[in-house]
Amino acid sequence: MFKFPDWCYTKLPNSSRFWIFAWFVWFATLWYLSSTNHAPKDGPNIPHLDKVVHFCYFMAGGFCFANFLQLNTAFPWKKVIIATLVIGSAVGMLDEYHQSTTLGRNGNDFGDWLADTLGSLAGALYCYYMWKRLKPASPTV
Repeated sequence: MFKFPDWCYTKLPNSSRFWIFAWFVWFATLWYLSSTNHAPKDGPNIPHLDKVVHFCYFMAGGFCFANFLQLNTAFPWKKVIIATLVIGSAVGMLDEYHQSTTLGRNGNDFGDWLADTLGSLAGALYCYYMWKRLKPASPTV
């Protein structure tokens, strides 16, 4: 069975303010990157690499947002994961629209939006896994 390295199980910050700030920094960076064309012009052409980048970037955003919800609400984990999925998907759709209005960019790509949505889900699921892993075991009597 797959096991994450031990450094992955360090204690996470337990401040909801930290996680919402991290999410807003993530969102502002996304908006900036979508407002410009930073793609390298002379690099190798790797098919669908942009989908991998979208997935990984939105996984980080989903992780931050799920941590915020988990610390700031009394939602059960299922609702945290669903809310993160919905917000991540909506932000992905907004990002695709924003790219379509930016000179030199193409937007409204269904594959990119799907990668954004699945990345948000993966980030929320990883957050769930980390919290369950880091939660101290209840003492046995």
